[in-house]
Amino acid sequence: MDAAERRKRKSRRLRRERRIRLIWYTVLGIWGIFGIVGIASVAYWIFGAAAGTQVVYGGIKGPAIPAALGRGTADTQEDEPQQTKLLSEEDRSTCKRLLEENPALLVIANKDHGLSRDYDPDLRYICSGRLQAASAVYDDLVEMLAAGRNAGYEFWIASGYRSSERQQELIDEDVRSRMRDGMSYEEAMERVLREKLPAGHSEHETGLSFDILCSGNMEMDGTQADEPGNRWLVEHCSEFGFILRYPADKEDVTGITYEPWHFRYVGRDAAGFMEEKGLTLEEFTENAQCAGL
Repeated sequence: MDAAERRKRKSRRLRRERRIRLIWYTVLGIWGIFGIVGIASVAYWIFGAAAGTQVVYGGIKGPAIPAALGRGTADTQEDEPQQTKLLSEEDRSTCKRLLEENPALLVIANKDHGLSRDYDPDLRYICSGRLQAASAVYDDLVEMLAAGRNAGYEFWIASGYRSSERQQELIDEDVRSRMRDGMSYEEAMERVLREKLPAGHSEHETGLSFDILCSGNMEMDGTQADEPGNRWLVEHCSEFGFILRYPADKEDVTGITYEPWHFRYVGRDAAGFMEEKGLTLEEFTENAQCAGL
């Protein structure tokens, strides 16, 4: 073997060795990077949990959410005095009597009052099996919609009973949507909780609340209030045991922005009394609790 051939073989061997070293350095570098990231992630998770931060909403990172939230959060809004309407002692006694007679129909769910963990509404299917509702509401709901139809209006029930799991999913979806629009997690959550309540605190979980839209307008927004059919519902719903749950002039009491489409069943006697006295369910409940004091 001449000197030229030996030099060629040595050159090829050196090139192979360099390639092997390069591959090993690349593998070790990648391993090192991922190792550092992994360690950092574990540390972030540990210290984040200790600081009250957790992964929520299907992977959206944000501060741990208080158990009771409504219009805004305890961290982002100062407490506002609620303008509760206090009635006479006689009327407070009426509130107490009605509540004692129908506790299941007058159960309250809002930012301050969650449903008990063992709450189990007696449900039946409505709308040809598309939705569910509490059995107690069925006859009056059918009668109200029939009366509206006779008056020339058609309605579409967009939602009735909603499980706690489904309520959580809806909040997740809205938070993600607003974050995609550029909001921070905190901004998105604050905005969503002006209109929705956390799982365990939503009236839809009682089976007694319904989002009722006027046929021809499927938008669940303020335009419902301009519909003649909606005005008919607001005027006549108490005759069938329903109340407009979140009125425009009681946002500071209910903690939820005005929803002209959201109707809640409380029974005919209670609905008539609340309509007469101009009460929200929060005010009715507080007056019942203040009876005799």
